[in-house]
Amino acid sequence: MDLPRAAPAGYPAPLPRPAGRQNILNTRTPGKQIMGRLEHVGSYYAASAHGAPQRPALADGIDCDVCVVGAGIAGCSTALHLALAGLRVVLLEEQRVGWGASGRSGAQAIYGIAAGQTKLARLIGAAAARAVWDVSIEGLALMRELIARFSIDCDWAAGHLAAAVKERHERELHAQVRELRERYGYTSVRYVPREELRATLATERYRGALYDTNSGHLHPLNYTLGLAAAAEGLGVRIF
Repeated sequence: MDLPRAAPAGYPAPLPRPAGRQNILNTRTPGKQIMGRLEHVGSYYAASAHGAPQRPALADGIDCDVCVVGAGIAGCSTALHLALAGLRVVLLEEQRVGWGASGRSGAQAIYGIAAGQTKLARLIGAAAARAVWDVSIEGLALMRELIARFSIDCDWAAGHLAAAVKERHERELHAQVRELRERYGYTSVRYVPREELRATLATERYRGALYDTNSGHLHPLNYTLGLAAAAEGLGVRIF
């Protein structure tokens, strides 16, 4: 479906679409068509995913308090928490639960953001950087709480290791550990010296590493499917 090309009042007209360019709203990642919906794209996660029920398409109007669009991690979690608050929720998904990025990510659940807290504080200020940090730590805690509360089988494994190959990396990781422990009070992170790391990994390659027991890895598709199942158990209707 092409969106209307007219610009709203007060906004400049959109640029013309180059000839031959495909409308990205009509593109789909290659996948197997099943009953009008695309199967999950081939991956380890798709191959090892738990079974999920065939959910019906929404054929008519439906009454609810809140309609959530998109059954990825954010949509399923939103629907779940709205249901916990006592609301009648409908969750709509064009393809399948976890079909997009939520079911295909690297699934590393790690503190903070990729840029690092030092750089983030320079960009947005110390107070805002602290707020971002707090949200990331709360997110990790919420994820583990949901896994435990609803018995979500998603292969959660605690532990994140960032290894230093060069001397510069070693200095950076030492500084990061100090910052996280002293400025943010994050005591689950520590520096692992070369000798200890060598005994664990049986390699001479790394000079040391940052190790965090609070972060970890999970099966993202099974986590998303588990959130959806938990939401349905609370009365959420998924189409």
